[in-house]
Amino acid sequence: MRVLTVGGQPFDGVRSMVLGQAAPAPRNPDVLVPNGIDKNLVRLTLVVDAFRQQFGRWPRRVVLHAALRDDIRRLLSDQQMTVLESRLELVVGDAAFRAEDDDGHWLHYGEGTSNAGRVDPHSVGPSSTHPPADVWLGLRSEDHL
Repeated sequence: MRVLTVGGQPFDGVRSMVLGQAAPAPRNPDVLVPNGIDKNLVRLTLVVDAFRQQFGRWPRRVVLHAALRDDIRRLLSDQQMTVLESRLELVVGDAAFRAEDDDGHWLHYGEGTSNAGRVDPHSVGPSSTHPPADVWLGLRSEDHL
């Protein structure tokens, strides 16, 4: 089983609840989606993975509420935050997890929409050409795949 690392420590989590309703099963049933302190970090990686799958490239930034950004910052070590912010800008704004690039593409986690149509961030499968978002963002090393 793969384990998400939070603040440099493994997190063994439980299945997620999103907006008070049971979330769909994670893309890989061996990876647990937590309903705890790191649910917003999981949502961040889900929207980044979904954007990459939808548009074939990584987003440049994710717009999110200040409380969500602060929650993610509390979970990560300084080193993890430095790597994450070197790859992805976290912009405080009026959305909860809207991934964007500089070419006008966007994908909104909470609404399940993008400028290319409907999308389910929970249905993103593995890619043969890109690492998962948590690896790309420096939250997990590739040797733990």
